Amino acid sequence: MKLGLHRSVTFWFGILVMGFICWAWWDSQRVRSVARTRIGEVQMLEGTAGLLFSPGLGMSGLKMSRRDIYRNNQEFSSFPFPRPLFTRGGDPKLASHPHDGSLDTMHESIVLTMFARPSNWWIIFLPHWLLLLAVALAWVGLLLWRARMRASARAVNAGISR
Repeated sequence: MKLGLHRSVTFWFGILVMGFICWAWWDSQRVRSVARTRIGEVQMLEGTAGLLFSPGLGMSGLKMSRRDIYRNNQEFSSFPFPRPLFTRGGDPKLASHPHDGSLDTMHESIVLTMFARPSNWWIIFLPHWLLLLAVALAWVGLLLWRARMRASARAVNAGISR
């Protein structure tokens, strides 16, 4: 009995996850979403998903906020395919970062902000396009593996039934 691809949980789960990432990418271009806890925060902004680890904030519970990004008065230039970012607080390399008073990108703003933070803080921003690419590659790999396993099972079953 041959089951079609449309009956595969892997197929539909991959479609669902990639659809969610596309929606999050679209939403992050229009709204800044932040969820804060006592050890850090998760941010969705400017086409990226960010994780800030900031121990010792003394907050309790979970605080969430969403704020519109106003394109006409925006202080940063937006790129449709931003690059990944990882930086630590108080990094001495950041002290020599050229700064002329204007912030061209969100990345520059974050790097300068993190310089003033404690050294045990770190932040990572992964662009949604990179997340989508990683999920799509894993999804295609799983579907190919599924097809290969099904083909070998059919070959074994064909050999047994003869």
